[in-house]
Amino acid sequence: MATLRAFPTLLLTWLATGGGAFLGSVVGNAAGPSGLFVGGAIGGAAGLALGVLLASRMGWLPTRERTGALVGGLIGFAIATPIALSNLHTPVTPVLACGLAGIGALFGAGVARGLAAAILLLVGWTGAAPAQTPAAPREVSSKEVVVQRASGTFEVSLTPLATAHEAAGPGLGRMSIDKQFAGDLTGSSRGEMLTAMTETKGSAGYVAIERVTGTLQGRQGSFVLQHSGVMTRGEPGLRITVVPDSGTGELVGLSGTMTIVIAEGKHSYLLEYSLASPP
Repeated sequence: MATLRAFPTLLLTWLATGGGAFLGSVVGNAAGPSGLFVGGAIGGAAGLALGVLLASRMGWLPTRERTGALVGGLIGFAIATPIALSNLHTPVTPVLACGLAGIGALFGAGVARGLAAAILLLVGWTGAAPAQTPAAPREVSSKEVVVQRASGTFEVSLTPLATAHEAAGPGLGRMSIDKQFAGDLTGSSRGEMLTAMTETKGSAGYVAIERVTGTLQGRQGSFVLQHSGVMTRGEPGLRITVVPDSGTGELVGLSGTMTIVIAEGKHSYLLEYSLASPP
């Protein structure tokens, strides 16, 4: 399942709301001060909705949290609008005020940690000095785990197979997995999946094992992914984990998790991983 990525979601909704409000106010200004207000309000709300949608499509905002983010963002924008209108003599305050829509979107998504990070980010930007001395590079301890991210797309082919126990019932199934990966991970995978359907629409489960062989950001080798997925009346839940010590070649010591996003019939992945030296 996708997890909320606070910073890019905040930045995208902030920019989309501010851009929409600016364009709407320019168009509405032709009708006078009242038109400027109405145009800015409509444009900002439309920009916020577009920002939330794009954040979801990019995998930064889980689909199930999209509605909450939109409602929270609209509340934040409603608070920001009078602040912006009363400070039109300077462009700084209206721009910063639109950040309340982004903060509201994070709050609406129900992630307090993301909200706190967004507030600290906003305070840091408004109080930053014009020039700052770059921080010295931090030395990473050999015991410290560095999480890396690899993303891209893949194509998958599933072929039904006979189950070992046909008498178990029509709700159980078995399929072979054949994938082709592109992006930061290039290569292919082979595996098998067991599925279980229920009489309740939208409720099902599956487990799967697949071995991935290819190149991960320049490192060649293979590793095994373990899937555990359930759907409860249409609400999906999926965890894909790298099987410990399954890495080979230059991927020995690989660990991590994979997130899959399906949008408009296309499959994409995000692999968050780390590589540890073998014991």
